[in-house]
Amino acid sequence: MRPRSFPLLSVLVLLWAGCGGEPEAPAPPADAASALPFGYLRLASPELEPVRAFLERGEGARALALLERLQGFEAGLLRARARFLEGDTVAALAEVEEAQRLAPEDPEGIAVEIELLAALDRLRGAAELLEPAVRRSGRHPALLRAQGVIELRNSGHGREALAALERAQALDPELPFLRFPLAQAYLLAGRADLERRPADALAKAHAAERVWPGLIEVLELEAEAQAGLLDFEAALAAYAALEARGQDHRLTRARLEQRWSTRCLLERDRAAALEHALAARRLGLVGEELGFAAELLAEGKEAALERGVAAAEGADWAAAQAEFGRALELAPDDLEARSHLAAAHFQAGEYRTAAEQWSELLRRAEARGLALPEPVPLHLARAWRLAGESARARVTLEELLDREPEGVWSEQARVLLLDLESEALSGQGVQPGK
Repeated sequence: MRPRSFPLLSVLVLLWAGCGGEPEAPAPPADAASALPFGYLRLASPELEPVRAFLERGEGARALALLERLQGFEAGLLRARARFLEGDTVAALAEVEEAQRLAPEDPEGIAVEIELLAALDRLRGAAELLEPAVRRSGRHPALLRAQGVIELRNSGHGREALAALERAQALDPELPFLRFPLAQAYLLAGRADLERRPADALAKAHAAERVWPGLIEVLELEAEAQAGLLDFEAALAAYAALEARGQDHRLTRARLEQRWSTRCLLERDRAAALEHALAARRLGLVGEELGFAAELLAEGKEAALERGVAAAEGADWAAAQAEFGRALELAPDDLEARSHLAAAHFQAGEYRTAAEQWSELLRRAEARGLALPEPVPLHLARAWRLAGESARARVTLEELLDREPEGVWSEQARVLLLDLESEALSGQGVQPGK
């Protein structure tokens, strides 16, 4: 049994977006009835449930295959949706017209036509169909759904779309083809709330997820709302989840880490502030972009260097390595920190590691055109020699002498080079670790 007409108690008024522009969707009827129209029976034939499921997922071709031998009003409307999904607009509208001949008074047929027109951005035509349909059938869920679809296509009408679709859901919680537009309406209304009401935006994101799980736009809205609420941990987790799905949010995450660092400073948690400043730098903020975080990192580096020097003076090489390593973590380009770290490894007998650090120090200094105040090439050669890498030690010394044959450290380089040659001739090179 199809729904009977239920007269409106007030006149429906169409609101226009502007002179000569597309009309806005009509507001829901302001009748006094809170129940469904008398005799309402939602179209939902059980045998068509697989078809509806395919259409809800956007699989028009599979829906058409199931509809091939099915006839009738609802089958025709479903076929119209399927053809529209497959891009055959003319055939879709023809299917709607044929279904309407079978049940000219049924609001569902008008609703489907309205939704197809709205999807084509023919909003004026859609609104003109909706007005008389509402007058005839009153608070019909399908017409409220159609109104919501029109509003979704009207820029800035997310809240209006949500109001119409939520009314449709309240009247018929199982209404087909409602969930996706309802999720979209929650997202649009949530975005409208972001700037001034981030908590409301977050609630709408959660509502959209409940209605239609898995939308990436839900995660985007959640991330922005959590950031607006200064829930940095949750926001960063959401942005990390978005990156796992192929989006790049490194810079956004960096700025959130910077803001988190600032808040920790205000809360007098300097250790946490330093960690978030470090995270911001790792994620790509540099120089002035870091703001207070840059000063915090510099202060942290100096403090670590002081602790490292104190540990080295007490021959506590493990502690010295930890502190110099921390200084280098806070300031990767700091040559002093790297030199101290190399020396601490050398003093601990970790010659290969020391050599690797001094090699990196030389590479960075040369790239920046800096003259080093200490004989790093000699340190490097000694470290390679003690690590059992005499050939690499020899290359280091020869390169030093080629660059500076009469330099400050050239004589020491020649003496060490002669020692290496003597060891090679005697076959008694220094064994690794000796």
